[in-house]
Amino acid sequence: MPVKIMALLKAKADMSRAQLIERCEDEYVPFISRMLPLVQNHRRHYVTDERSPALVAAGSPFVETGLDMISEWIFADSGGEAEIGKALANADTRTAIGKIEAEIFDAAHVKKFAVETAHAPPVPLAPHPTGFDGPPAIRTFVLLQKNPAMSRRQFVDHYENNHVPLVLRHLECNGKPLFATYIRNYPLPPEASNVIDKFVGGMAPYDVLSEICYWSEADAEEFGPCMAREEAVAAFAKENEIMLRLDGFRMVQIKTHGDG
Repeated sequence: MPVKIMALLKAKADMSRAQLIERCEDEYVPFISRMLPLVQNHRRHYVTDERSPALVAAGSPFVETGLDMISEWIFADSGGEAEIGKALANADTRTAIGKIEAEIFDAAHVKKFAVETAHAPPVPLAPHPTGFDGPPAIRTFVLLQKNPAMSRRQFVDHYENNHVPLVLRHLECNGKPLFATYIRNYPLPPEASNVIDKFVGGMAPYDVLSEICYWSEADAEEFGPCMAREEAVAAFAKENEIMLRLDGFRMVQIKTHGDG
């Protein structure tokens, strides 16, 4: 089973978004590939101010998160992660990675953590449009904090067994699912990873980071009407009260690099 490390990152104050992308793509990504070759895939999600008009109109919580980038280091299995842990035990390797990250990112806002990941089964997701070869046009991360009364395991179990089926049941139009992608990432405690204790960075500020994508703006336009249905309003009001800290609900729109 693939193993994943995620990072929430903020660029240094004097760096524009274009400069962040340029330095990451031209310097940081190749550097990490050389230093940590067992990282199977390094996905970079750059937070953008470009927002889907349909999602904005639907009241999606596009509020300030302080994030400029969400990255994912994906390993083939726990053995690959363990080898990376050994590499990071080397002080020179850690120093070199820390140096290039300090040149690009605001160290005070770096959060790195291991996650367990769940993918929606392919059947309830929107099929790849015929004749369309590109990635989904609209990509978002929904960032949620759990109800403090729930343990982490209770939250994950409830989210997977209650919330996900509820979402997939209500978010469809004329029998067609809206989501092209629905991936849930649940942060693990630091002791659960062979790697994360080698990093500088605190606990994840969210309890689930869901990557949700739409093939087109037309698909996203159905989100608001679906959520406005009487039965959906009642179902999600009850559901959110049970499992979420509502003031910890955030959404960012992203441009993704590294999906190969």
